[in-house]
Amino acid sequence: MLIPVSREIFLPVIVWSLALGIISGAVYDLFRIRRAAFRIPGTRFLRGGKGRADTVLTFFEDILFSLFCTSVFILIAYRLSFGLPRWYSAAAYAGGFFLYRETVGVLVMRSAEAIIRALCRAVLFVCRRAICPAYGFIARHIGSFAGKISSRRRAAYTAKYEKHLVLSFTVPESSPPGSGNERKS
Repeated sequence: MLIPVSREIFLPVIVWSLALGIISGAVYDLFRIRRAAFRIPGTRFLRGGKGRADTVLTFFEDILFSLFCTSVFILIAYRLSFGLPRWYSAAAYAGGFFLYRETVGVLVMRSAEAIIRALCRAVLFVCRRAICPAYGFIARHIGSFAGKISSRRRAAYTAKYEKHLVLSFTVPESSPPGSGNERKS
């Protein structure tokens, strides 16, 4: 059964599908940049890299991306097409994805190294600003506290074994004559 499509439905569905396809391409670039950052080749699974951690992670990333695209397409169908998936909506969604991937996606992957370096710098900046002062504060206070405990333990240890050493090297008051331990006065 064919359902007629009006222009009021057709044009917004095409535009939104195209735009969301472009957004899906940008989301996929995040996965591609992560793979570039960790130097994961795209065809390792086919070449026998089964069971490796990065291959398994790539597999789950692809599943996650497929779920994302499916949910976006279902939302397009329910929101704009009254719950009816349209072939032109799917074509516009795929067209937007491939349009992004073949134009902007190529530029993004060429500059992936710079993007990765910028992200690393941003993370390091945040860590230095947030974590390092807290670490310094903790290190100063815990370090001084540990130093006090350590010096007290050393002093107690020294005092204990000093008494032991002094007692072991003292000559008893009454030693038998001829033992060589007599006190000479």
